[in-house]
Amino acid sequence: MHINIDPVAPLRAMELIRNIIPTGIPFFIHGEPGIGKSEIVEQIAAERNMKLTVQMLTQMEATDLRGLQFVDDVRKVTVNYPPSWLPTKDDDPTIIFLDELPSAEPRLQVAAYQLLLSRRIGDFVLDKKHYVCGAGNRVDDGAVVYEMGTALASRLMHIAMMAEPRSWLDWASKHNVHPIVMTFIQLKGHMLTRLEDQLKSQNLIGPNPRQWNRVSEVVTSVGTKNRNIIEPMVEGLIGKAATKDFFLTVEEMSGLPDPRIILDMDPKDFVKIIPEKLPNLWGLAFSIISYAATKEQMVKATMFFRLIVEQGPKNQPLEDVRKMGMEILIEKANKAKLIQELSREKEIRDYMAFSERVLAIDTR
Repeated sequence: MHINIDPVAPLRAMELIRNIIPTGIPFFIHGEPGIGKSEIVEQIAAERNMKLTVQMLTQMEATDLRGLQFVDDVRKVTVNYPPSWLPTKDDDPTIIFLDELPSAEPRLQVAAYQLLLSRRIGDFVLDKKHYVCGAGNRVDDGAVVYEMGTALASRLMHIAMMAEPRSWLDWASKHNVHPIVMTFIQLKGHMLTRLEDQLKSQNLIGPNPRQWNRVSEVVTSVGTKNRNIIEPMVEGLIGKAATKDFFLTVEEMSGLPDPRIILDMDPKDFVKIIPEKLPNLWGLAFSIISYAATKEQMVKATMFFRLIVEQGPKNQPLEDVRKMGMEILIEKANKAKLIQELSREKEIRDYMAFSERVLAIDTR
């Protein structure tokens, strides 16, 4: 059946989930493989200080969900021992996440549906402080998926999630994704996922958000200089076409200094390395963001973003680089509880005054 709702970006999906959980209504995330469905639930559980138990239904037997059956000789009935992963009323508030639900074999789905719809499995009833939700791929995603019946669908709040570059870059900036990978997605957001093209071409391997994170891990570990090693590894993660495109960006960024030394530069030296080409500008910006961790580094990063606009090539979208860079940097500072300290620094006040002047010019 057709999922007749508009797809939303991950940040919007999180906003909806935050508001549905207090109602007790279970949600279900529909989305292609590798776009971060599981990661969203993990983050929500952490925000709400709830335990998380993830059950991959494709890896379970019916007894893993319903519990082992035994005979009660006293009552002359058969009963089930509930599985250990089901939280009891004595456990902390828990989110039970039923992942890959549409891909589970139908008999297993029946037991999972009872947990989602009735908050029970057999005689075991879930306490009110625990919450059940699910996620899975769509029928047209190329995965093994069974149709969801209308009886189940009518009891859930559905979220159709799509991969969206800006949301992914926001996530990537908080998870140490390599600046080269972030730069590539900033420049070529359409390459974040290519599932439709992958299915049309009948290619087994293709890019998606999960695989780009793995590309980052490989690049961080191996580096980009030994192309005989790194290219086949990346190709094995995202496919041949995406790899070719990715390494064109790698080559364009090859002139940048080591990102670990950028924040140690004197401002006069920094001005000399502001690049002319857009890939290098974004690479420079994401390098600054990635390595700014202390208050002192964030103050310097703020100064550098101002210098990019003041001293950078006028034929490039310098304001876009500055705005996005500072947006991510401020969010990083807020998470590190450094906002108040930063606001007292002269360089930050100078930057704010500079930003207001730019805004005034833009609105004339």
